[in-house]
Amino acid sequence: MAEKVKLTRRQIKEDKFTAFMLQSRDRVIDHWQYVAIGVVGILLIIAVIVYLVNQNQTVATEAQDAYSQAYQEFQIGNNQMAVLALNQVVEEYGDQPVAGKAAFLLGRLNLQQRNFPESERFFEMYIDRYGDEPLNVAAAHAGIAAVLESRAEFIPSGNKYEQAARVYADGPLAATYLGNAVRVYLAADDTTAARIALVQLVEAHEGSPPLVDARRRAAEYGVIVAP
Repeated sequence: MAEKVKLTRRQIKEDKFTAFMLQSRDRVIDHWQYVAIGVVGILLIIAVIVYLVNQNQTVATEAQDAYSQAYQEFQIGNNQMAVLALNQVVEEYGDQPVAGKAAFLLGRLNLQQRNFPESERFFEMYIDRYGDEPLNVAAAHAGIAAVLESRAEFIPSGNKYEQAARVYADGPLAATYLGNAVRVYLAADDTTAARIALVQLVEAHEGSPPLVDARRRAAEYGVIVAP
């Protein structure tokens, strides 16, 4: 009668592992086509991701280069060429962050050239699509206010100037925006709105030059706000 061999725990574990590996090998052999397709699919996904990342980096570089060239034209005073180049940046690279800078600058340049419809369009574009810097967002609202003022739409203009001041209440131009609001409200003979804007100016910017000017203008219309 043959003697029974007692396996150790380690041998049992090794036998189970060996059996698992053999079964796995058999499964791979039986389904190698599916395994190959899966591997190829993963490699294709990786290749696509790498391509898209490189493509995005290339587009971002092209957009930055185009904006830099446009800005150089602006710096040397060649505004017509700057406007054309900046328009190209917005049209061709609208989904790139640098397009926001181009839109804001187009708003400024068109305002300087008294091309008010285009100025308003680009300032609104900047606010709606790209506005992430409070200083520029406030300036864009003020730019739209200036456009409205040019059309003698004084009440909407005053509202926009006040909005500009609220967007960046601690900004360097907040007092100026509120002073402008007082001025255009007075131009519309809306002394109530002018008083409200003047109160905001007094409370937030006591002693500032825009407040001094706004007090003088308001006093001519009988609008007095105590310190």
